[in-house]
Amino acid sequence: MKNTDIKLGVPHERYQQFMQQRHDEGFETDEAYALHIIGYYLDTKSKRLLAEYWDDLKKHDWYFNMTDDRGVWRRGDSNQRRLRAIASVQGPEFTDMYQAFVDYHQRNMKGEATAPLPNRPNF
Repeated sequence: MKNTDIKLGVPHERYQQFMQQRHDEGFETDEAYALHIIGYYLDTKSKRLLAEYWDDLKKHDWYFNMTDDRGVWRRGDSNQRRLRAIASVQGPEFTDMYQAFVDYHQRNMKGEATAPLPNRPNF
């Protein structure tokens, strides 16, 4: 049986790494350090979701309204509704990114000079 810390149920070596890292980063309690780790995880998860949303926006057929094929139009409309719904639920970063893609493609359709698309978020 592996040597584990009774409280955390993790291997003793990992617990020692946790305690050393907590000390090195200046956290006085396990709770404060755990909250720091959770905040980092949530921030990273949010950035990953934003990057995946950027990918979805990039793949979307922004010109589906110009098709004569009803199936293509239906899929494009459905996907656009999905993208708008995600933006409204996820908040301002997503809404701003959605609007930047909309603006870019509207100017492009009119033949106006366009600013580049927003950069894909890194995580």
